[in-house]
Amino acid sequence: MKTRIIGYFEVEDRIREVILELDRKQIDEQFVLEKAVELSLVLGLCLSQMEAVNATCYSDKDKHQNILKIAKESITYKSNNCTIEEVTTQVRKAYMAFGIQ
Repeated sequence: MKTRIIGYFEVEDRIREVILELDRKQIDEQFVLEKAVELSLVLGLCLSQMEAVNATCYSDKDKHQNILKIAKESITYKSNNCTIEEVTTQVRKAYMAFGIQ
């Protein structure tokens, strides 16, 4: 079985996708909740892949790991009982870890 590598910039794009939906006038709450739950999993997967013994080393790796850790810590909602308000607050806080306002 092959596992696809999830990269730092893919995680950033997934957070941005949720943020863009949250900024719409009439948001699709179901879409946001599904993507937010997925985001939590993707953050954890990306971090574990970056920390693996055989992970690729590059100049910004430590910086990216720290950003991902802060973003991951910002997200504490549970997949089956989170509200749109929890998701909104936590995903926005996670997005700020990337230094983007």
